[in-house]
Amino acid sequence: MKALDGFLRGVWVLLLAGVTVGYAMDNGAPIFLDNQEGALRLEAIYDRFNREVKIGSVKDDMDQDVYMLRLNVANDVAVTYFDVGVLDDDRKDGSTPPVVGAGVYYTMYESDYLRLNALVNGHYVPKYDTKSSGYKGEFDYYEFAASLVLSGKIDLMSGGLFLSPYAGGGYSLLRGSYKVNIDPPADGISKLDYDLEERDPVVGMVGLAVVFSDRVSARLEYAFLSDSSISAAVGVSF
Repeated sequence: MKALDGFLRGVWVLLLAGVTVGYAMDNGAPIFLDNQEGALRLEAIYDRFNREVKIGSVKDDMDQDVYMLRLNVANDVAVTYFDVGVLDDDRKDGSTPPVVGAGVYYTMYESDYLRLNALVNGHYVPKYDTKSSGYKGEFDYYEFAASLVLSGKIDLMSGGLFLSPYAGGGYSLLRGSYKVNIDPPADGISKLDYDLEERDPVVGMVGLAVVFSDRVSARLEYAFLSDSSISAAVGVSF
């Protein structure tokens, strides 16, 4: 076990030093039932990112602010979460589009101060109107991700206060469509359809969570996907 602990600590250092790309959506910290007072935890999340994508064969950027509520359901070996919120896209034309999602952390290895978890999650953004460079259109997309996440536990004082740094790496899949409306039609063409996908499927993230007195938590998460994203969250368990 000591050898495995040493190996995992080495992986932790490599992840912190070498992560260069990652998810767009917030992933969350692996906080389990033995870290909090109740099995449920409600988080308010803000996520800001700029990511590089391909629309057809053309490289482009997606700049978005995401506001979500997340319900975490924890036990001793897994955490399942459910997301609902809205996003503010710099391309949107009109109403604010919704976003829904879910994820699962599963414990693969655990010691007093280290955990290795498998994470799978997915998010979906239904069709919404866009306007860019004088053209109107429609966006919709979904993304799925799977990764390994290594987290630590640093006790600060009695009463449940501790820090939990975490980092992970894996793969993501972003797919969607972008439909452009041409008005008036040009050469008889009134609509163009393009596929939307990520520029790079390799993913990673680093984060730091603080758990206060088994009830209140706060965290920051930094991720990369061609460019970068940062998210912040506060949560209450019950």
